[in-house]
Amino acid sequence: MRYLLFIGFFLFALLTLSVGQEFCHCNLIYKPLCASDSKTYSNYCEFKCEVRSGNPITVVTWKKCK
Repeated sequence: MRYLLFIGFFLFALLTLSVGQEFCHCNLIYKPLCASDSKTYSNYCEFKCEVRSGNPITVVTWKKCK
């Protein structure tokens, strides 16, 4: 019984965390860029993940933000 209860809580937590979130698999190559939200993103993939989450940002420069 406890085992089933644990599995139930685990599945509920897993579903709760995944609803509305898309996990992005980005490499660790550091090629910084500055976006219109004045945030430096580590690489273009990280930037695109933010865009896909609904943030309407654009690339300002292909360097770190000042």
